[in-house]
Amino acid sequence: VVVIATSYDYDSADKLTVTAGTTALTAGDHTAADANFSAKDTAWKFYTIEYDVTTTGEQTITFTGTTRAIYVKSITLTGTASQGGTDEPGPGPEPSDADATLSFADTANRTEVSAQVQVWQQNNVTITVSKGGSNQDINEEYFNPLRIYQSNTVKIEYTSAMTKLVFHCATYQDKDYPGALQTSLSSVSGITVTVDGLDVTVTFGTAAASLDFTASAQIRLESIDVYAGGGTTTPKTDAEKLDDAKAALKLSKTSLDAVDDEVALPATQGEASVSYELEEATDLVKIEGGKLIVLKLPETDTEITIIATLTVGQESDTVELKVTIVAAEPEITGDLLYTLTTATEQGTSNSYTSNCDIEVGGVTWNLEGNSQINPWRLGGKSGNCVATDRKLTSKTTFGGTVQSLAITFGTATITVNSVTFNVFTSDPTADDATPSFTKTVKFTASGTVNVAAPAGGWKDCYYQLVFNLTSTNSSTNQYVQISTIAFYGELPAHVHQYVYTHNEGAWTHTGTCSVPDCDKPTITEKCTPELNHCEDCNHTYSALEIVTQLYTLTGGQTMPGTYSLQGEVTKIDTAYDSTYQNVTFTITVEEKTVQCFREKSSYSSTVKVGDVVTVEGVLTCYGNSATKEFNANCKIVALEPAAAAASVAPVAMLPGKQF
Repeated sequence: VVVIATSYDYDSADKLTVTAGTTALTAGDHTAADANFSAKDTAWKFYTIEYDVTTTGEQTITFTGTTRAIYVKSITLTGTASQGGTDEPGPGPEPSDADATLSFADTANRTEVSAQVQVWQQNNVTITVSKGGSNQDINEEYFNPLRIYQSNTVKIEYTSAMTKLVFHCATYQDKDYPGALQTSLSSVSGITVTVDGLDVTVTFGTAAASLDFTASAQIRLESIDVYAGGGTTTPKTDAEKLDDAKAALKLSKTSLDAVDDEVALPATQGEASVSYELEEATDLVKIEGGKLIVLKLPETDTEITIIATLTVGQESDTVELKVTIVAAEPEITGDLLYTLTTATEQGTSNSYTSNCDIEVGGVTWNLEGNSQINPWRLGGKSGNCVATDRKLTSKTTFGGTVQSLAITFGTATITVNSVTFNVFTSDPTADDATPSFTKTVKFTASGTVNVAAPAGGWKDCYYQLVFNLTSTNSSTNQYVQISTIAFYGELPAHVHQYVYTHNEGAWTHTGTCSVPDCDKPTITEKCTPELNHCEDCNHTYSALEIVTQLYTLTGGQTMPGTYSLQGEVTKIDTAYDSTYQNVTFTITVEEKTVQCFREKSSYSSTVKVGDVVTVEGVLTCYGNSATKEFNANCKIVALEPAAAAASVAPVAMLPGKQF
């Protein structure tokens, strides 16, 4: 916080006071304690300081060591100010040429205040702020600056025809109050709006006695300057006032999605009084206490029509307002058929603008996003992702009839504009693909949403999620995570009884169902060994098979399952770290090197070059480099010191088995 005097030179006896201070400070740097920050006026929420000017020229006080906001109520100069060392008074602040000013510095100009409305008057300028469609009541504590909340209605009036208004906005943290005011005024016809710093200037095409608008976001004002055209305007008729009110009447929400959810029904709009009734009787909602309140949720999205009757004097007319009551979330029915989980499986793409196929549980999915981070991410930067669709699509089907599903989202650092769930009966990637079912689902970060199938369910179908996203960061990828999609319904006519055969030379096995008339007699799946052994096809991978497969991986790919390899330590890449209790070293297996990254075990502090070790963990190709390695937290389960290890040959290890 800087208090600075730049316009005058002061004599040493002069004094600059920030009322009503308790601590006199000299020029220079000061800490929070120097300014006696404990002296806080709870009504005004101002901290106060006092400043003695002891030298001539520009004087500055800088406060450091505090992150709290400091509000200055007023500055009073005492003593004789001089400019250029003379006794003549300086020029002082340039006077405003406005015809009238309305200030919100204190409550002296406020003539009316309630939970519904507040009125301020000064110099024949009147501003009326009505609650309108806001969920926030008018608060009499908020002035200096005046606070206008989202959906408040505002009317500014002057006794002469106005040609220009200058709004002086307040500042707080990084809030853009001038931008909020400019947006609020964008729908008003017959004016032009410009912004210069904290000042918003409204120029009238035709001089007018009033200006009406609805706040699109919170606005804070210090004062308003009014410039008049030198005449009076013809007051609007009641019919004209009614037309203005009808055009401005809006609800703050147009959809409600929970029991007891509500939207305010403003009792006034401009100069019109407003009453409300439902077009048709319904047990879904009620009008009570100036609000539309949800009593229960329907089975399908239902639009409610409200008839608003507006009255100004003897003039009256109606407006229809629409509110959608969102359907209740369906219950999950049926047995679990299939679950897509993105917690462990990875694809080949780490770009947010490209796509790749990933097989999970026998179903192939295509992701437009980063599948090398778990859970998978969709998104991008502001240069490539503004109101942009990113998709997750199944490319193969699975057995059973789907009756319902549960979609679980992860965290989100990006703006999620919408999420749409689609179902296709044929190839969803075809140019002419059209979904047979589509539904916009509610997105909640780290939340779950359920979807119910229509009668008969979905059989042998393809499924798709479409995220419409907007990034606000030009340098860092923003994203939303998709965690799981669980499908429930009626199981296939029989339980598959697959007998699996290992496919030599491949990391897969083929299952053949022995049940007659099976709808899926054969399937091919990836082997997922546990410490080199695949239980499904009863194949144990050798060290040569493992390292050969490892060396086919490209950046970021990971081998499914876990592995155990024995080899000689040929290099200590990173010495043992006693804080994290891990070490990084390289072993040689079948004449190929495998790095053991941040290995952690009881052997970590003693392993050395020449030792023969058996290491267990997950194998991967790190990032975009060519490093083939065991992932972090791999562990040594056996170690033969260098002196005794000369004749040991590398083998793939399987606990509990002899080789």
